[in-house]
Amino acid sequence: MTEKFLDAHDDGAKESPWYAVLRPQQTDQSQTWETRTTADNTYILIQKSSSLHLDAHDGCCDEQVVLRTAQTDGSQEWVFTHFEGDYYKIQQKSTLRYLDAYELPEYDYRVVTREEQHGEGGQSEATQLWLVQPAMECTIAAKVGGWKNTGKFSNGQQEIRLSQGTESGYTSTITASWGSSVTRSVEAGFELGAFSASASVSKTISSEIAKSQSRTFSTSYSETYVVRFEDAGVVWQWVWDFKDACGASTSFANAFVLTSDVNSRPCCLPGYFSDPNNPRGGCLEGSPRDDSCADSLEV
Repeated sequence: MTEKFLDAHDDGAKESPWYAVLRPQQTDQSQTWETRTTADNTYILIQKSSSLHLDAHDGCCDEQVVLRTAQTDGSQEWVFTHFEGDYYKIQQKSTLRYLDAYELPEYDYRVVTREEQHGEGGQSEATQLWLVQPAMECTIAAKVGGWKNTGKFSNGQQEIRLSQGTESGYTSTITASWGSSVTRSVEAGFELGAFSASASVSKTISSEIAKSQSRTFSTSYSETYVVRFEDAGVVWQWVWDFKDACGASTSFANAFVLTSDVNSRPCCLPGYFSDPNNPRGGCLEGSPRDDSCADSLEV
């Protein structure tokens, strides 16, 4: 690794784009970059000193990375993929190439985009790993909740050990601050897995569910919860899938339901069954109902 910083300079021609390069640490703001999140969970990178956007040539000029004024073609959208610690791979959305750089002075340490590179043992090439300081805030961009089959079956009057808490794909420690940020994000609304595409959850119910499951978001995944089921059936658990700039995480809620078989998914949001003993029955007002339950109501 070069231990140099992402920078950019003007070649003197006003009509030409500024060229991205690597430079030793500077005292100005040319190496400070503002990140703006898009609706697609990509990032716009803006040089603080010039207010220009990070971009790259496509199909010419050695795929040189440049700075330009704002564009609308997606060439200025970058996908951050967490590698380890505060290191990320940065991929241009429009070309799917990765941010890379020459390590030799004769190439002026120019920054370019390249196909994904691999070193010895198939590991990611170090020239495509970028240290982000301060560490990126793992702002939740996608949040989906739904009932999932645990793969466990009760024979009736049986205690079953089940897991709850959060499992992260990029850290072994779930912090209270991350859990609080997830709670706030879910309070504002979330998507439903396996429900109809048109199903939605009101902000009031989103807030109630988020608060009731806030401990799940702040607790590391563990298998210490024992649930006793009096009847026979398949055990379902409410599960959250989250995506953010740092990676993906899954939260297993302390919400379990029993149905007769693997094809009979619970119909309502957790805590919103009209009859808690009949998860395939009606839902309380405000809860959407799973489309697969359309024929399960008794008339």
